[in-house]
Amino acid sequence: MLLALASLLLAAASSQDPRAGAEPDGNKLVKVELVSERAKLHPGEHFTLAAKLTVTPRWHIYWGENPGETGTPTRLEIEAPKEFTLGAPQFPVPQRHEDPGPLVSYVYEGQALVLFDAVAPAKLEPGSKVRFELSASWLVCTSRCFQGEGEAALELECAAAGEPVPANEGLFKDARTKLPRKLEELKKLDAKLLGDPTKPEACQLELSVPGALELSFLPAEQKDLVFDSATAKGSGEELRLVLDYHWSAPPQGKVEFGCPGILSVKTKDGTASYWFDKKFLAGH
Repeated sequence: MLLALASLLLAAASSQDPRAGAEPDGNKLVKVELVSERAKLHPGEHFTLAAKLTVTPRWHIYWGENPGETGTPTRLEIEAPKEFTLGAPQFPVPQRHEDPGPLVSYVYEGQALVLFDAVAPAKLEPGSKVRFELSASWLVCTSRCFQGEGEAALELECAAAGEPVPANEGLFKDARTKLPRKLEELKKLDAKLLGDPTKPEACQLELSVPGALELSFLPAEQKDLVFDSATAKGSGEELRLVLDYHWSAPPQGKVEFGCPGILSVKTKDGTASYWFDKKFLAGH
């Protein structure tokens, strides 16, 4: 009996181990769950749902905003009752990962929670239940890569107007600390467009933050403006980060544009990350 149990456990482990003979299953390398910060929903209530992705040890999946030079974005979609309002996915700050080359990508290992802000309709029938359905797809990699997909569902009970009924408080509190902060929280950022903005074949942005010891940037993917590099220059009070882009399709006339991504700032107090969404003007 013990020998048979040991054989079963070994077979299960080898099915997920790229060094073993069995082919790993990309669908099983990532566990998908849908969780809520509310145990019950009230009319007009603001609440948050989370796609909880648990990745098998030694494997990783990719940032939904930009996988980098390898991989494909993790895609998440929640289907909600039509009366509910659902926001876009909010991904936590990913890790920077290098493969030989070097090829840089942006990944998650272990557990990642992607948040969706939601608003309940003004009218809900007390005692009724509403159903939310999550569909997810990913590329999961270690020394090899496999496509995967999964689904999860969640039913929540509706209640009459009243105080919020919290659930998973620790989980959501921790998840919010891993999101990039709003840029307006970074009070002393200096961001300027370099060169001649009337010649938009190339684009350079210079970022500086007083007191910063290190600056780094993870670019989000864009259709027309292509990220090339981020280069730190100077040191101390002269430290600045220069972002280089080029246009895949040069804009016609004057256009307002952004270079979205995550700006990380290290100071003597630690490192904080911000969603960089500042707008610039270029073109004739």
